Amino acid sequence: LANGIRSQCRKSLSRSITLVESTRAEHRRTAGELVNKLVASTPTDVHPSLRVAVTGPPGAGKSSLIERLGMYILESKPEARLAVLAIDPTSLRGAKGSILGDKTRMDNLSLHPRSFVRPSPTRGSAGGVTRATGDAITLVEAAGYDHVIVETVGVGQSEAAAEALVDIFMLCETPSGGDSLQGIKRGIMELADLLVVTKDDGDFVKGAARTSLEMRSALRLVEPKHSQADAPNWETKVIRVSAATGKNLDKLYALLLQLHSSLHATGALARRRAEQREEWFHTILADDLLHRSLAAPSLASHLHSLTASVRQGTISAGSAVDAFLDRLLPQH
Repeated sequence: LANGIRSQCRKSLSRSITLVESTRAEHRRTAGELVNKLVASTPTDVHPSLRVAVTGPPGAGKSSLIERLGMYILESKPEARLAVLAIDPTSLRGAKGSILGDKTRMDNLSLHPRSFVRPSPTRGSAGGVTRATGDAITLVEAAGYDHVIVETVGVGQSEAAAEALVDIFMLCETPSGGDSLQGIKRGIMELADLLVVTKDDGDFVKGAARTSLEMRSALRLVEPKHSQADAPNWETKVIRVSAATGKNLDKLYALLLQLHSSLHATGALARRRAEQREEWFHTILADDLLHRSLAAPSLASHLHSLTASVRQGTISAGSAVDAFLDRLLPQH
C-alpha cells in the first residue's frame, strides 16, 4: 500500500484511508505501521502543503464553494493536486446516518484526474475526527496532494477538531436579512482566519453585503488569532464570494496563499504543526484509553457501575473518574 500511495495510485490511497478509519485492533496496528512508514519518507517542512478547513452551518454552500474553488486552483495551477476530506459527523444522539453527501455534490472535482474527494466518518467523537482525518491528511500528502481541504458541518465539536488539523480555518456564512451572527458562537469566530460570506449573487447581494458588515463589526470584539510576529500585517479577513458566478474566488485563493506563505516564512507554521501533533497524541490517547477500557470486561463493568452512580447522584463525576483511574492504574 505504501508503494502504491507513493506512486499516486488512487485505489491504494482509498484502501489505505479505509484502513485508518477502521476501529478493529488489527487494522489499527496495520494502519499505524503504514502511516509511520509514510511519515518517515514524506518531507513536509521545506514545501509544506496547504491545509484548509471549511466549516459553516448546513446550507451555507460549502460543498459548492469547495467545488468551484478547487476547480479554480486546478485550472490556474497545472501542477497542483487537490484532496478534499469531508468530515462526516455521525450523530451523537443515536442516528446512524451522516449529514454530508459531499462527493455527490462535487461532480467535477470527483472526476478530475488531479483531485481526490473522500468523506471521512467521525463516529461521534473528537478522537474520531483527529485519528481518521489526521491520518488521511498524511496519506493524501504522501500521494502528492499539495492542497488539502477538510470540510465539516458546523455542529458539535467538529469545528475545533478540524481546526486542530489544518493551517487555515475558514468559516462560511450565508447572506441574511439581519441578525445573521446570532447563531455563530464567539469561540468559532476566534478560530477563524477567514470569514467567507457565500452566495453573493442575484437577489442575495444586499444580504451578503449586510452580513459582511456584521461580521466585520463582530471581529472588533474578537482577539486576533495570529500575532504580528507570526503573520505580519495579517488580520482576520471577511470576503464575499459566489460559487455560482466565481466572484472573488481568485481573491480568496490569494488570501489563503498569502497567510500560508507568511506563517511558513516566520516559522509559525512549523510550530503550529508540531503543537497539532502533540494535541493529536493527547486526544487519541484519551479516546483509546476509554475504548480499550470498555473492551476489558472487568473494567467495563466497573465503569458501568460508576456511571450508574454518577447518574443517580450518589458520587460526583470527579470522584468517579478518580475511582476508575485507581482501578486502571493502581499505585505501586
